Amino acid sequence: MTNTFIFKNFTFRLSNQLAQQSDQNHTILKIIQSDNVEKIYNNETEIKYFTKKPNDILLGIEIGKYIQSIQNSIGTNNHINNGLNNTNKLTIDCSHINKYDLLKFYEGLLIGIWEYSGHKTNQKPKNKISIDIYFKDSVNTNTPHTEDLQENMHEEIQKINNLIDSTFLTRELVEMPSNLLTPSKLAEYAKNIPGIKVTIEKVTEGGIWEVGKGSSEPPLLITCEWDGTSYNNSNIEGSNPPEQIINNSAASNSSNPNNKHNPIVLVGKGVTFDSGGLSLKPPRSMEDMKVDMGGAATVLGIMKAAASNKLKQKLIAIIPCVENMPSGNALKPGDVITSLSGKTIEVLNTDAEGRLILADALYIAQTRYKASKIIDFATLTGAVVVALGELYGGLFSNDTELSNQLIESGDQTHEPVCRLPLNDKYDELMNCHIADMCNIAKPGAGAGSITAAQFLQRFIDKKTKWAHIDIAGVAHTSRNSMLNINKSTGFGVRLVCNYLSKI
Repeated sequence: MTNTFIFKNFTFRLSNQLAQQSDQNHTILKIIQSDNVEKIYNNETEIKYFTKKPNDILLGIEIGKYIQSIQNSIGTNNHINNGLNNTNKLTIDCSHINKYDLLKFYEGLLIGIWEYSGHKTNQKPKNKISIDIYFKDSVNTNTPHTEDLQENMHEEIQKINNLIDSTFLTRELVEMPSNLLTPSKLAEYAKNIPGIKVTIEKVTEGGIWEVGKGSSEPPLLITCEWDGTSYNNSNIEGSNPPEQIINNSAASNSSNPNNKHNPIVLVGKGVTFDSGGLSLKPPRSMEDMKVDMGGAATVLGIMKAAASNKLKQKLIAIIPCVENMPSGNALKPGDVITSLSGKTIEVLNTDAEGRLILADALYIAQTRYKASKIIDFATLTGAVVVALGELYGGLFSNDTELSNQLIESGDQTHEPVCRLPLNDKYDELMNCHIADMCNIAKPGAGAGSITAAQFLQRFIDKKTKWAHIDIAGVAHTSRNSMLNINKSTGFGVRLVCNYLSKI
């Protein structure tokens, strides 16, 4: 059995027949499990890759990163040291990995080969590499689903290709400089995702307007719609499905948020640059604030994956999109603003802006679309990084079943989330003497990520199942994430797609 796939600059061939090493320009990489050593030995025709990692996504990522280094070194003085002798052909011997785990390994391999395209003027075209992945039918044949893989390998691989391509969109957007990704330009990226309906609205009121009015870029509301309930999930191909339109009038007529016909709504914070506004950030804290649209990038990646793989769910993504900038028109500390819900907010700090735009998006999700469930993603607080570092996303929810499902999916995809508490005592910290609430707790209160989530919960109807995932520590890492990749990670796309495929 042989399956061939082209992904970016790589041609992958999965086969249960080991390709013959016809000449010295064909290199074989052998994965060797070891409890004691992680090391690479290579010569001109063979690489021995000793690893302690299990046979799954994490191992695939490490091999993918190694292959990426090989690709970058071909044609340089380092190519022989990296294990290839002027060749673009590599065979990975995965004969010890069963076919079920092979899919996880392949998924990790694609994650590992990603590299931001960058903006250097002297970039050379990437060398194309042909990679054979050899596996044995006979390894661990009692593994669940192994019998089905013989028939469905091609379809499963194509689904993985589509999923990882969608995470690449998220990672690319998060890395992009803010002058190249303003709210209007992010809207263009959304409109270019095939298979979904996209609506762009200029906003002139509410928290979205108040945060964005200090910028020359007008604040926008981006809405993406996908209805896969009429599809069956057979014959997934790389080509994109036709555009789908959700019947908004039908959704609006349903007052029960638990109606099975109501959509799942994804909300993503889209602050394409966060200077802090008039509560200006220090320069060092501002350098990476191009990533403050990580939530928006995440939900766009999920929507692309849903359309590409014809996910049988009704989904809507809502992205409030702004720049938070200081100017004579900017929101001021001490201002009292009115959100779209009608609730008033005293703004004590203009650098706590994400919750102001999310509040409007959550209100729209419930009133315009009657969401059955809401999952929002936001690089919301530095406090969650203090609590969880760069390994776990912070999960807050009013529904235990939804929380448990997201935690399980996070564990399965190596994109883990840790549930943090919501409590009336924390909620009291957001009370205000002159408005319905403040946008931050009083100094010294602590629990910054929790109080931010409590603020958002004030805009959630008690009947609506809601989860908030604070990805400030995991969307863009300075060291290494749980997946052992740094910079933009695409965190959340695979997690939510895994969750959606099981409900």
